[in-house]
Amino acid sequence: MKFATFGLMLALVASCGLVACSNTGEALKKEGGEAVKQTGDALDKTGDAMQKDTNRAVQKTNEAAENAGQAVKKETEKAAQETKEAAKETGEAVQEAGDVVKKGTGEAVSNTGKALQNTGEKLQNNGETMKKETKENDPR
Repeated sequence: MKFATFGLMLALVASCGLVACSNTGEALKKEGGEAVKQTGDALDKTGDAMQKDTNRAVQKTNEAAENAGQAVKKETEKAAQETKEAAKETGEAVQEAGDVVKKGTGEAVSNTGKALQNTGEKLQNNGETMKKETKENDPR
C-alpha cells in the first residue's frame, strides 16, 4: 500500500508538474507576446518622435537658409548702393579736377598770351628806339 500511495502521490506530483509547466508555457507565451507588442509600440513612438525631430530640424534649416539668403541679398544691395555712391563721388571729383585743370590751363594760356603780348610790345618799343637811335646816329 505504501508503494501504491507513493505511486499515486508521484503520479499526482507529475500531473501537477505537467499542469504547472503547461501554465508556465502559456504564461511565457502570453508575456512574450505582450513584450513584443510593447516593444513594437515603443519603436513606433520612437519613430514618430524621430520623424517630428527630423521635420523640425529640416524646417529650422530651411528657415536658417532663407534668413542667410536674405542677409546676403541685403548686404549685396548695400554694397551695390555704396559702390554706386562711390562711383558718383569719383565722377564728381574727376569733374572738379577737370574744371580745375581747365581753369588752370585757361589761366596759364591767358598768362602766356599776356606775356607774349608784353614781350612783343617791348620788342616793338625796342625796335622803335633802335630805329630812332639809328636815325639820330646816322650821319647821312
